[in-house]
Amino acid sequence: MWPFTRKKADQVGETVDAAIALAAERWRDFESKSNLPDNINLRDRVRFFAAAFKNSLAAELPAMEAAPHEVLLLVICKGIEKSGRLSRQQIERQLGVVLPPG
Repeated sequence: MWPFTRKKADQVGETVDAAIALAAERWRDFESKSNLPDNINLRDRVRFFAAAFKNSLAAELPAMEAAPHEVLLLVICKGIEKSGRLSRQQIERQLGVVLPPG
């Protein structure tokens, strides 16, 4: 295979991993500092979080600025999972998504 193709794929993976780590960090901050009532469901919490996170993600990782909405949602969901605040099963059930392994 061509070496530059592999390197680009590795860079994309590293960027997505960095985005997930940033989402996990920001989700922990959001959960501890937001004044949202406890009865707000996860879908709405993610909606509030995503609005601010999208801007900070683009500032920290410019390559993610053009990412489609679906990729942003995946990054956020994986970040929530990585944050340890909710289990994979809780996220999948409450948001109606299936997260990839890893």
